[in-house]
Amino acid sequence: MSLRNAMHNALADGRSESWWELPNIRLMDNHRAILDETIIKLRRQVSAPTPGQIVASLPFGFWTRLLDKGIPRDPVLSYETAFWQPRLIKAFPQAVNLKRKVLFADLTQIREMRNRIAHHEPIFKMPLETIQNDISRIAGYVHADATVIMNGCSRVAAVLERKQDAIVHGINSF
Repeated sequence: MSLRNAMHNALADGRSESWWELPNIRLMDNHRAILDETIIKLRRQVSAPTPGQIVASLPFGFWTRLLDKGIPRDPVLSYETAFWQPRLIKAFPQAVNLKRKVLFADLTQIREMRNRIAHHEPIFKMPLETIQNDISRIAGYVHADATVIMNGCSRVAAVLERKQDAIVHGINSF
């Protein structure tokens, strides 16, 4: 949620809350389709969805894919020059020398884990400690206190400490 809001705020800053409607904003066809489908679904519930409702309804994958490369060297569809350099880097004010493609790779792995969980698929073979560290680090890029707050109320580290025993010995003490 904080990632989504930070990215939206960076894209909307100084222009429209509906930044995706601006004529100079071009999304790859698959990204535009996700946005359009989200708006169509919302219109079944409310006649005129607000920008806030649209932003909140867009899936995590939409936001992570805005950090993809798009079409490199394309004057309009290079996400590096159209989104990252002028705006999205500002969504991560606590990061130093953050590279779009590194952030995209980390978020892609997080999204894949999230999707596996949502589909009740096993995740024990995934690099859970690395992913947990990535989530914590990326949250800290968005806001200085985010990592501390998140780690203070999370049980993930404690569960991960017991993971190997559970896998090897079948101990179910979770």
